[in-house]
Amino acid sequence: MMKKVILTVAWLFTAPAVLLAQPLSTAPIVEEPLLVNHRLTITLDPQNQSIEVADFLTVPEEMRGQEVTFTLNANLEITASSPRVEELPSTLISGVSNTTVAGIAARKRYQVRLPSNDQEFYLTYAGQINDQAQSVGGEYAQSFSATSGIISEQGVFLSASSVWIPSFDDEFLSFSMDVSFTESAASWTAMSQGERIVDENLPATWSWRESQPMEEIYLIAADFTVYSEQAEEALIEAYLRTPDANLATRYMDATVRYLKLYEELLGDYPFNKFALVENFWETGYGMPSFTLLGPQVIRLPFILESSYPHEILHNWWGNGVYPDYNTGNWSEGLTAYLADHLFREMDGLGHEYRKQMLARYKNYVAEGTDFPLSQFTARNSAATQAVGYGKTLMMWHMLRVEIGDELFLQGLRQFYADYKFRRASFADIEALFTQLSGRDLSLFFEQWIQRTGAPALSVDVQEANGNQARIMFAQTQFDDPYILKVPVALYYEGEEEPQLYDIELSQKLEGFFAPEFDRLQGVLVDPYFDVFRTLDREETPPSVGELFGASEINFILPNSNREQWTELAQNFGANANFELLFADGIESIPADKPAWILGIDNPWASAVTEAAAVYGVNTSDTGLAMAGSEIGFDDRTTLILGRHPDNPDIAIGWLHIDDMVALPGTIE
Repeated sequence: MMKKVILTVAWLFTAPAVLLAQPLSTAPIVEEPLLVNHRLTITLDPQNQSIEVADFLTVPEEMRGQEVTFTLNANLEITASSPRVEELPSTLISGVSNTTVAGIAARKRYQVRLPSNDQEFYLTYAGQINDQAQSVGGEYAQSFSATSGIISEQGVFLSASSVWIPSFDDEFLSFSMDVSFTESAASWTAMSQGERIVDENLPATWSWRESQPMEEIYLIAADFTVYSEQAEEALIEAYLRTPDANLATRYMDATVRYLKLYEELLGDYPFNKFALVENFWETGYGMPSFTLLGPQVIRLPFILESSYPHEILHNWWGNGVYPDYNTGNWSEGLTAYLADHLFREMDGLGHEYRKQMLARYKNYVAEGTDFPLSQFTARNSAATQAVGYGKTLMMWHMLRVEIGDELFLQGLRQFYADYKFRRASFADIEALFTQLSGRDLSLFFEQWIQRTGAPALSVDVQEANGNQARIMFAQTQFDDPYILKVPVALYYEGEEEPQLYDIELSQKLEGFFAPEFDRLQGVLVDPYFDVFRTLDREETPPSVGELFGASEINFILPNSNREQWTELAQNFGANANFELLFADGIESIPADKPAWILGIDNPWASAVTEAAAVYGVNTSDTGLAMAGSEIGFDDRTTLILGRHPDNPDIAIGWLHIDDMVALPGTIE
């Protein structure tokens, strides 16, 4: 006799008193970074898309008297320098930034012998920067716009990707900047990270200072309305392109709440201000001491409780402690864990969030797109997000489960204190938590940071001698077994609550015996999704992510509107190998890959609607009914998902557009 098995607790953060643990007595040795200081005088001309800069650089002692190279945006011409710089004969350099989603602007390389004393290295340069924001990353729900840098009448956005200041190898920098505008933008505001310095003698100049080690310098400008209030933690500001005192107040009030939360959880906020800044295209960027959100994004009601705390928390992780990008970006997963995931967990739904992370990995990460966490730098696709955010988040969760809440939170506070404004690697994290817990965590970090892929589990329950249940686990992934701690819940007849066990697995096949087989009604493995693994098909219903994340997919077209449906297929299948099939030319829906069935007049639509009936979706010629509500097909676009009738491991979807005029909007 076989018992029912389901492959699928909630670990709430402890009370604030636990968070105030004493720091470790032995702190790691963290080297002081090399620090280049930039003293910048800047004139912006948005009308002509141009910038003029005078940069006085003070370099650390280790660089003095040395012959060094630096790069600068290829559109910027050096007009004066002391000592003299020499342009190196080379082709334009391109690349991708670790700290933003944009590609780096084309740049030229220069050589200079720096002064041998503490004298400043001086240069002036000018030119145009206007790389219009373009959509990148075409996967469903993952497309976004990015620019390496832009100066326009809409606004200014300059970052490390713009290479708008001289860029040396890998040195940190500090800065002061004085920004003024040409007459056509006399009402504009310039802002950056750090603290604004107000000089009453220079009312038309915006001055900013930051003495802590930074990875880059941001310059943002537009015709903003500025709102501010002084809180205990920092100056709270909102820079809005359209005046809206109510909107500004909601964000500033939320900022105060989140700063209090994270200061109590992790330690003091590292800056003296935090600002919400409205961008002129849709973004969700977290910079040191401010966030840059798009005009539609900031007006979505749920952003205050979702994306906004995520961007604030980046001031601790990513902009307070910097990832060592050469060994992997741990900060996105940790930020998501302590923001997006934490708020769901506080509502008792942390397990649902973790399940979503596992589903995204299953849907979007194929064998050819997977990679270890040690290679993640920044998101540029659904697959990189599923690994770099989702798998990293699960790594942090499993570490927390492994060592317990108190040590986990104590370790985070110590990690922040030791590495504030320094780079830290996964190896640094491993060393700190190993020391704190008194346990060798090398195998834990090795398998989750360096390995590609995920464990896959199957379970078999059989009756054994003496009325025992033999519960056998198999790790079915092709690669070597993982070392896992897997929660298991045993449900017995007559008992309201299950018996919970943590089962340690390290072999491809192993198990344990449980008593009273005759009373055992169910075995739930990892019921709250505490382990990073490949989800079993029965754990999740079909999702649209399975279709958009598929590497190969079929599109089955009806007789009508074939030209328009073909256009949709070419867009939906842009990141996959896809095949166009005609409904009247096939005898069955191919069972080797997921499929879109397009159009209400498609004879294969019934295969999807019949498959969806198991989820309580009933359809008729005029509409569908679910959860007691009826929804007609008229004047809307309808999407229904189901499992393939001949291969339940893959999804099929039926899409109906009532008026093909809506096709462009559906594609977007």
